Amino acid sequence: MIGDDRTSSKALVAYVVDLDHTLVGINTAYEFLKILCPLKYMILSRLLFPFSFLNHILRRDLFKFIMMKLCVRNFGEKEIKLYAQAYYRKYIPKHLNTSLTVFLQTQKGLKVLLTASIDLIADNLKELGFDIIISTKSFFKKGRYYTILDLYGKKGCLLQVVSKYFSKIIVFDDAPEQSFYKLNNVVVVKIRYDSSEQNR
Repeated sequence: MIGDDRTSSKALVAYVVDLDHTLVGINTAYEFLKILCPLKYMILSRLLFPFSFLNHILRRDLFKFIMMKLCVRNFGEKEIKLYAQAYYRKYIPKHLNTSLTVFLQTQKGLKVLLTASIDLIADNLKELGFDIIISTKSFFKKGRYYTILDLYGKKGCLLQVVSKYFSKIIVFDDAPEQSFYKLNNVVVVKIRYDSSEQNR
């Protein structure tokens, strides 16, 4: 995805940006699923949110995993992608961290979106100037939703791979994994953007 010629990019700076509560002020996957299946979202959120501490132990977002199974499986691949595009067009611009996007547009270097949010939404961010998008992967079987490969708690492993190709990487994330700080050429900028607070 990045290429094998490390010498050509080793002098470059890469900007690695998280999506939820960093580039946008919401949890994009949760908000999308809430709109798509409001009743299931309400019931399941009350049941599972008290056990969210298990996410860190299992390195998996249980709520997202189960909601995708219960909700997205009812839609065909083409249909759910259209819904995700419509969600992106309507909601993401309202919650965009414009200060960060303007900053990124003025910087030279590779722009990478590294997020545990679902690819159905994240892939649309390409139009904001990202060269690479790495996100939770959705899999479909015979045109229907099958499962996801969740990046929750695993972004550090991917950042380690990316870091080999650049002299310096600047990471913007609201909840950086501890492994980020162990990489010598990585600078972590911890920022949290909440659009609800900005709109008060």
